[in-house]
Amino acid sequence: MSGPVAATTPISRPPVSHRQEPPRTPRNPLVFRWLRERASLIVGLLVLVLAAWALHYMLKEFRYREVVDHLQTLPVSAFVKALTLMMLSYWTLTGYDVSALHYIGVKLPYRTVALASFAGYAIGNNVGFMMLSGGSVRYRIYSAAGVGASDVARVIAFCGLMFTVGITAVGAAGLLVGADTMAPMLRLPPRAVEAIAALLILALLAAIAVAGLVRRPLRLWRWTLILPSPTFLLVQIAIASLDILLSGGVLWVLLPGDPSLSYGGFLAVYSAALVSGLLSHLPGGLGVFDSIIIVGLSPHLPVSAVLGALVAFRAIYYLVPLVAAGLLLAANELKSQRHLATLALRLVGGWVSIMVPWAMAAMTFIGGVIILIDGAVPSTPWRMAEIRAVVPGPVVELSHLVASLIGAALLLLARGLYRRLESAHTATTLLMAIGILATLLKGLDYEAAALLAVMLAVLAPCRPEFRRPAALTDLNFSPGWMAAILAAVVASLWLALFAFQHVSYAADLWWQFGPDADAGRSLRAAATVVVAVLYATARPLLRPRAVQPPLPDLDDLAHIRHVLPTTTRPDAAVALAGDKCLLFNDARTAFVMYAVRGRTWLALGDPVGPEAEQAELIWRFRELCDRRGSRPAYLEVSAAVLPLYLDVGMTLLKMGDEARIPLGDFSLDHPDRADLRARVEQCRALGYRAAIVPQSLVGTLIPQLLDLASTWRQITGHRDKAFTAGPPVAAYLTEFDLAVIYQDQRVVGFANLLNGQLGGIDLVRVLPGAPAGLLDLLVVTGIDWARNRGCPVFSLGLTPPADFESNHFAMLWQRFDLAFFTLGEHFGAMPALRHYKARFAPLWEPRYLACPGGLVPGQVLADATMLVKEGPRGFTAR
Repeated sequence: MSGPVAATTPISRPPVSHRQEPPRTPRNPLVFRWLRERASLIVGLLVLVLAAWALHYMLKEFRYREVVDHLQTLPVSAFVKALTLMMLSYWTLTGYDVSALHYIGVKLPYRTVALASFAGYAIGNNVGFMMLSGGSVRYRIYSAAGVGASDVARVIAFCGLMFTVGITAVGAAGLLVGADTMAPMLRLPPRAVEAIAALLILALLAAIAVAGLVRRPLRLWRWTLILPSPTFLLVQIAIASLDILLSGGVLWVLLPGDPSLSYGGFLAVYSAALVSGLLSHLPGGLGVFDSIIIVGLSPHLPVSAVLGALVAFRAIYYLVPLVAAGLLLAANELKSQRHLATLALRLVGGWVSIMVPWAMAAMTFIGGVIILIDGAVPSTPWRMAEIRAVVPGPVVELSHLVASLIGAALLLLARGLYRRLESAHTATTLLMAIGILATLLKGLDYEAAALLAVMLAVLAPCRPEFRRPAALTDLNFSPGWMAAILAAVVASLWLALFAFQHVSYAADLWWQFGPDADAGRSLRAAATVVVAVLYATARPLLRPRAVQPPLPDLDDLAHIRHVLPTTTRPDAAVALAGDKCLLFNDARTAFVMYAVRGRTWLALGDPVGPEAEQAELIWRFRELCDRRGSRPAYLEVSAAVLPLYLDVGMTLLKMGDEARIPLGDFSLDHPDRADLRARVEQCRALGYRAAIVPQSLVGTLIPQLLDLASTWRQITGHRDKAFTAGPPVAAYLTEFDLAVIYQDQRVVGFANLLNGQLGGIDLVRVLPGAPAGLLDLLVVTGIDWARNRGCPVFSLGLTPPADFESNHFAMLWQRFDLAFFTLGEHFGAMPALRHYKARFAPLWEPRYLACPGGLVPGQVLADATMLVKEGPRGFTAR
């Protein structure tokens, strides 16, 4: 650090490890740990396999050519109607967001709302986990437009609730009208189906009645729910119902007509399939949605016609909006690069640039799926004849194999695009260009070639957003990504089996070449794809088990001292305690400090060092955790860097506020600080004297300092905090200047002074029983010291929230976990601590926990509590 810390050579010592042992490997048996970590992957694959088996069983009597014939016989007018209904459906979806913003009293331009709604639904429909993926897009766009985090959360919850209400209304109406259609599917009598529909309608009417009768807000613990008016609720039911009517209409116009199937009966089946697909969390409800549609409609329509309509439906309702969303995001990116947008649009563009990797990854993944499907099905005979007339047969056969491998590679490279890897962007653009040529040479598949060309045109201008230099060989695949990749491969294999189910398998199929050898080409391509994907996804599992990260050595501590003057984090100096692991950048000019407890790898604060290095270190820490099969978390991160944490897939939980005192006009003579001035003067009148002890002389006071720390522990019963604070040991204290309080020649209080670009205090000890103003005298002495050194701000550290209800990022159970952590770290009442710091009139800067969503925050906060309190015994010992 600068000043005395940089001017004096620190005491030579080994790294401090007085409290935290090096991270250890959990003792759980490896097989149980492996199953636990991949439970979601196993469940997702099981659902997919069951859906694929059900589809195969239902379609075993039908031929692939029958499905293709139905698609070819669809009139152009059917596609025009489907496209029109799709656009009307996505336009109706904006009604959710418009209504939600009106409900919470927020006004935004419609173009902003439309962008958030369209991009959120287009990406969420294809990726799955709508509340997470679509909610993240909304958060990014709305927060950039000035909407608070709590309001964004309410918008997301409102949209989900209104969709539930709408699908209940439409499904109930469908059950009532189409009871005869749903009865065989549900294995119930038609009267029972009508009774279920009536109960659902009564529940909706009861909800509307409650909204009209209860005028006061409903309060559940710390949650307050303001019920909308009955009119407003009816409008939302109408909007949600219209959305489902329109989206269902897209599939309806693609189906052949049949007098025995009414639109009401169809909507009942469609609603049941839609809900089941959403609950499966598979991308687009793949397999689950389709199985229910086929089961529900097969008594009325030919299965081959239903399957053909489903293929067209997915292309129109899922793929077209996804490509359109990618084009919109790319257009915004180009505008941002050319600096032609207004300041407001550039602000949104900054958030949009964060969404670009997500959109490009989803688009590339979909492109890979399409190429795999194209390689799994038979070629069109006249196209194959035309291409073989001008291209040698071996080239055609090789192009088919290359195209399928490119499809598999795009599935894998989507992960690299999501990680913003420059090499992934380069490889993807190159493979897309080769794929265009390969799809044409293998059978004049100009539709797939045109789609790849569009995707290439969208992806190429986004090169500036892929700046990370990591190698593709370092890619790791999370359970979710592995599930999606394997689902795509399984789907293409199933389609190949369906297309060639009437071809008897024989060993000579592998060696059949020629215009009519579609089954052999598909078999060779499928085997090659399976081997390539299994190798790429399983290769990280075959690496030697990584050694647990070591604690810093003397060389690491020396680099820490050089980095500290470059950061605006006063608390970064706690890295000198030597009890946290370090992750440096390549130049060792920035680092992340972290600790390990179980599967939680907990980074303390934002990366320390130049701002330009923060994004890369946040990504590296995330990828390091992925390689170890651990859960990453970032504790006490600042609001300015939140987009970077969202970029790596984290969710946010507000922990509290850092109290920062502006030193430019700080004075005890201010009328608002009269009480503070009186307490300080009282201590001085009682004979207490404050002094600054430079780092070079701290060693002479070590016996008194350690004796005071020991006395403080014995009398108060408190334990020294770990992880977030430095330890009261000689090796740590001699790194800093100290503010010391004397009574005669006896040390009765001290605080180490953190000196970087900003000032602050970390470790504070005051003799129990001393006047209450002694702590004020220490803080004022530190403030004067920092101001004399030219520091613009003095930090008093993290303060718990004044009211956990104001934590807009947290759900109810998360607030309990946060309270548990905060009480574990700060002794005494939280309001008293905040009230004490408020007397210095600080600026309150929010601090957050960034970690994966779901139930993970609770486990992370529990692990953080144990790290801070040094295990369960520390927590019970206050």
